[in-house]
Amino acid sequence: MCKGAVGNGPGPGFARKACGYGLILAVVPYAAMKVMWLSGYPIGVPEGSPAAGSEFAAANVITLGMDIVAVVLALALTQNWGMRIPAAPVLATGWVGTGLLVPTVLQVPAGLVHGLLTSGQAVDMEGGLVTDTAYAVVYGSFALQGALLSAAFLLYSRERWADVFVFVPSTAEGSTRAHAQRAIAAAAAAGALCVGTVSITGALLAPPGWNDVWTPESRLTLGLYSAVVLTAVPGVLIMVGSPLVPERLRRRPFGVGATLTWIGSGALFGWGGFRTLAQVMRAPMSDLAAPVERVTDLVAMLSGLAIGVLGVLLLAEVRDRAVDREWPPAAAAHIRQRFRAQSAPPSLESR
Repeated sequence: MCKGAVGNGPGPGFARKACGYGLILAVVPYAAMKVMWLSGYPIGVPEGSPAAGSEFAAANVITLGMDIVAVVLALALTQNWGMRIPAAPVLATGWVGTGLLVPTVLQVPAGLVHGLLTSGQAVDMEGGLVTDTAYAVVYGSFALQGALLSAAFLLYSRERWADVFVFVPSTAEGSTRAHAQRAIAAAAAAGALCVGTVSITGALLAPPGWNDVWTPESRLTLGLYSAVVLTAVPGVLIMVGSPLVPERLRRRPFGVGATLTWIGSGALFGWGGFRTLAQVMRAPMSDLAAPVERVTDLVAMLSGLAIGVLGVLLLAEVRDRAVDREWPPAAAAHIRQRFRAQSAPPSLESR
């Protein structure tokens, strides 16, 4: 029978601790720079740059707060108590965090290579908001955070929700719920596909005047962002067992579709929501976005949210099926009730 609840085991392994603590270290340079800016010491900001103005103070406070959340999340992913806290805050912060940071894991090294090949300089911020050094610190920190957060969260998830990576969902064919799930998935996937298509088309074909800050670097960044958000399309269709994907993909472990959905929908909601919020709040430089970009961001936010909510519901179903397969009916009912109350049921492998 069950030996204990999740979080009462031997504890996180070396790899998860290394990724989590590495994430905290990666946050420090960026957070320290934000503290300096808010304290009136604009280190790394050229004289006359808009970033030195008071209009950026609110944005700096918000991003510093996001870094504090990242540190708390990193601790939750590396400590035993992180297995016992409710799943909702872990999933929500991890989802948005990876959505915002994973694109930079691709964009930063690609930008460095592009700079070296075109101008012989890895970073050239002449006329930019910050100096070359500050840019390297900020975006190097983002890329490291994205890689380490993704790795730490994957290791954490494989331990806390191991059954998601093992069991294949057996959606009842022809049921009303299955049809509804597939309809929602298809609509949200269509939204994600539109966002990805518009973004990659803009990166490749948009005229120079489409965006006031349109450069080869920004085109590259947008193209890589579109590649990330497009992972949500096959991901969510695999999760619901849609006939739109090949049979061999539908029979893959549920975790395959969940991982693709997690990355793509997080980027859709994270960046779409961030830029939409910036428009609503009239944040500095938000007026530079072209009208088509504003619409695309709104569609991205809504599509990402729809996919994310559907994904959580599907994950809950998989947990219930996994419990039903591994436990007698009376015990399974008790475990499902406990899961809904605490989001931390006994491990199926600890029977």
